[in-house]
Amino acid sequence: MRKYPLSLLKDNNIVTFFDFWGKTRRGEKDGGDDYHLLCWHSLDVAAMGYLMVKSNCFGLADYFRQLEISDKEQ
Repeated sequence: MRKYPLSLLKDNNIVTFFDFWGKTRRGEKDGGDDYHLLCWHSLDVAAMGYLMVKSNCFGLADYFRQLEISDKEQ
């Protein structure tokens, strides 16, 4: 059987990670697409989460310190 990276088998059909979409929720009219590929959406979410923790937005870094979660990148 051929292996496909980032894929799964559903109803005997190969479904790849590139078959799914994520919502962008842009607030501007004509500001872009309402949806983009889930793989890019996941990268956007991860990048924003990283920046929010690094800048202690909403006190996130403080919460992680209270939970004794290391702030060192691994």
